[in-house]
Amino acid sequence: MEDAVRNNDFVLVVCTPKYKTRSDGREGGVGYEGDIMTGEVLTKRNHRKFISILCKGTWPDAAPSWMAGKYYIDLSGNPYSENQYRDLLDTLLGRRLLVPAVGVGSDFENISHPPASRIYKRQTQAVNAIVSWAENSFLSGSSDNTIRLWNIKTGRCIRIFSGHTNAVSNLAIVPESHRFISSSWDKTLRVWDIRTRDCLSVLKGHRSGGID
Repeated sequence: MEDAVRNNDFVLVVCTPKYKTRSDGREGGVGYEGDIMTGEVLTKRNHRKFISILCKGTWPDAAPSWMAGKYYIDLSGNPYSENQYRDLLDTLLGRRLLVPAVGVGSDFENISHPPASRIYKRQTQAVNAIVSWAENSFLSGSSDNTIRLWNIKTGRCIRIFSGHTNAVSNLAIVPESHRFISSSWDKTLRVWDIRTRDCLSVLKGHRSGGID
């Protein structure tokens, strides 16, 4: 078991209420593997190796104490979330987007640009907002009510975020996180998770659309 934990790039930890009870109580094999994993985190500082997967119950009821503050993949639904499953695959295949550094997200000039002839065509109406995400990627908001994530080097649209019912007017990233905020002429603000495409919250209250 020690070799399996230490020699693999990732370890999937399937979390259920029963697993939490046995892990926190250091019972049997579950308790032993918990000791190995916490030791690996403490000595190697490689907490990203361990991927928490919620398979049953709620996260507070299923997460062992040492994993309670970690990001987790929620596959507890029936059927499970396709976005969450895609997030797991992106992690395992090394396709997860890097978190932009503080200040870089709003500085579009710092991105290494491709030749000026690159044209991005997927959005069907006017583009109203652009903000850089990480190196070689950026977000665009359009009058077609969508937000798109682009790869600058390839010119390809990587992800589409849908939910607004009117034109997207502005975008802003949340530094050192995987979240960004959009505003729209539908008079709402939306907070998004760029990894899962999920809209985390909808903020209402404005009487007219758009922000600068």
